[in-house]
Amino acid sequence: MWHNSFRETKEEKMVSKVTRGMSDEEKQKIYDKNTKEMESCFSVTNSFWGIDKVVLNLKGQIHINNQKFELTNYENNNFTITKKYDKLGTISELDVKSSTFGSFFMGKNPYDGSHFYRIELIHCGLNIATASIDGIKSRLDRALFILENETGIFCRIHHCEFQEIELSFTMAIQTAFHLQTRALLLRCLTQKKVNFASSSKSIKDKEYDKLTTNAYKYNQQVLYSKTKKAKRLGQLDKTKTEAFEVYRFETVLKKDKIKSLLITCVLEEIDDLKIIQYLENLVSIGVFNFIKEIEQSVINTDRELSKIFKEKPRATFEELLKKQINVAHSTNTPFVLDEEIFSLINVKFISKENRSRYRKNMIAKSQKELNINSESFYFSEMITWNVLIILRLMFDALDFARKRGLGCHKDNNTKVLHVVQIPPFSKAFRNEIYSLNNKLRRKHHYKIDLYELILNRLLNLEELFNGF
Repeated sequence: MWHNSFRETKEEKMVSKVTRGMSDEEKQKIYDKNTKEMESCFSVTNSFWGIDKVVLNLKGQIHINNQKFELTNYENNNFTITKKYDKLGTISELDVKSSTFGSFFMGKNPYDGSHFYRIELIHCGLNIATASIDGIKSRLDRALFILENETGIFCRIHHCEFQEIELSFTMAIQTAFHLQTRALLLRCLTQKKVNFASSSKSIKDKEYDKLTTNAYKYNQQVLYSKTKKAKRLGQLDKTKTEAFEVYRFETVLKKDKIKSLLITCVLEEIDDLKIIQYLENLVSIGVFNFIKEIEQSVINTDRELSKIFKEKPRATFEELLKKQINVAHSTNTPFVLDEEIFSLINVKFISKENRSRYRKNMIAKSQKELNINSESFYFSEMITWNVLIILRLMFDALDFARKRGLGCHKDNNTKVLHVVQIPPFSKAFRNEIYSLNNKLRRKHHYKIDLYELILNRLLNLEELFNGF
């Protein structure tokens, strides 16, 4: 099991401990302001796709007003400036970090002595809202304006290319997602091994608040709680329980990956539609990976039950549970995803006439275990259903983006909050699902087509839950 500590990014360091040295009253003003900002991000919809951080390579002419620049270097707290000089005493390397837009870097090519320029644009502060391509262009214009007016660095840009782009899905949910829901979702969207990280050294296994994948050269992904991160940075009150949790999935694309997926890296040649099409493909692949995960869980559960049955036929569930717990603690990737898996297993090690009864018996024992050990027993959380709902939300958010554009949309004239409410998976609801699975099995010669089953559920979720 991976147990990594958080590594603060550059932008995190700029805003961390924002309330240090403040009075309680001053802190409360910050908390109230950020809470209001967080709520406004969900005044139109409960989830949205958008662009977060970008890194742009710039081509153009750069001039520095030395007088204003030196004054900024010593007197403006919004900037941290580091610089290097060449043998002639001119600036060869310049790094400007800004608490209002991100950072600006100027370097010199060692081969021909030419300068190159790079700008990193972030959504400073609470960073819940994300942007469209037009929003990124506005961020760039604002950053260049700030550079000129506050530091004396004048940039006349004629060409702009993405070096890196961070695409994000952000959602507000009534209650926190179970660890296994988040882990399964990330595996489906990335097909990579999930690393489990905590913002606290003493945090319990089930409360890992940041999941990552192994960073490849050209892209990396992360799923984490924005709410917990904001509290860690002193942007929200740690002692208060928020009305809802905010989660974010991020996928970071480097230059080569951007070019292969979007055909070009040039800012002016990329629009929202190109990004939406890429994200639709990402989520579609995620759905098929999701079905494969369920298939594999069924296979693994069948295999383990078969092994156990040969040794202890009357205690298969109890022995399976022991194995499940051991696997979960050692890898955080248990083979039984949730209770429904018991209605999908084939149990060919049981005589044909007794298989239905065996499946029902496993489900009954699972439900009994829930009553005995409700805190640690999670089969009834219905992990697969939770992931299915999120995948559907991702598609719905992309449909919204096609109509309104990527990024966060706000309605300042409403106090309405749009928050995802995952329906309760009551015992009656679960048993109805298992009954339907059993009918489906009999209808199709005792086989269940998981692809057909899951895709039908995906399309008809609103009817199943009467809206979520």
